[in-house]
Amino acid sequence: KKSFFMNPSPETAERERILSSLTNIVLLYVQAKLQEDQLILSEIIQKFDAGNKNYLTYDEFVSMVRSTGTKLTKAQIYGCIRSIDADNDGTIDVSEIENAMKETALMGVDGSPWKMYVDPAENVLCFHNFQTHEKIFDYQMKDEKLREITIADMYGEA
Repeated sequence: KKSFFMNPSPETAERERILSSLTNIVLLYVQAKLQEDQLILSEIIQKFDAGNKNYLTYDEFVSMVRSTGTKLTKAQIYGCIRSIDADNDGTIDVSEIENAMKETALMGVDGSPWKMYVDPAENVLCFHNFQTHEKIFDYQMKDEKLREITIADMYGEA
């Protein structure tokens, strides 16, 4: 397991928190699933909302997260629910997920398949292409790959 050379500075601590948040990483996978299936958020919630209640229960949220391919324990997913569930009613609705997803905008360029986060298992910065499922840890990065990511980000911004 790798570790950071230094603790984040006061200027970068918030960004570090966002990139390290397990909830934000899960929400990146949810966003990727939405794009892959060409759905909007309310449609994926309807897909897993067994009783058409306009919210997801704990088990329904677990099913939705598992459909994205993330490999989390139920305890980790429950932690995500607690951080997303703004009104603490034990359920997740569209507005709560939308609010929680705002931080994921800081994890990459909108329109680019490449996102970055601190991988919980490796504890290092991970560049993840959510279209090809390619992952590169910062210590593996080569100039050619960085150039590819930069170009994809530039096209994403256009």
